[in-house]
Amino acid sequence: MLEEFKIIKCKPLANYQLEVVFADGVKGIVDLNHLVGHGVFKIWNDPKEFEKVKINNITKTVEWSNEIDLDSFKIREQINKKSNLKTKSLSN
Repeated sequence: MLEEFKIIKCKPLANYQLEVVFADGVKGIVDLNHLVGHGVFKIWNDPKEFEKVKINNITKTVEWSNEIDLDSFKIREQINKKSNLKTKSLSN
C-alpha cells in the first residue's frame, strides 16, 4: 500500500467525526454521521461503540471491532475534497 493511504493515527470526535493522519503527513477530519444506523453501522447508535475505533496493523486503515473497516482511499478522497473547497474559498 502506498504511504499516502496508510493511516497512522486516528481519533474519534463528537458527532461521529474522525480525525485521521496519513503516513505522508496529510491529516484531516471526516464526517461519518451519514452512516450511523444503516446496516453494519447500526452498532454506532451507541456513540461509545464509535469511540472504539482503532487502526488495523496489517491494512493500516480504521476499523471497529473487526466488523467494520473503512477504505482509506475513500477517507483520503473526502479529506482532499474538503481541502480543495477551503482552498477555493480562500482564493475567491
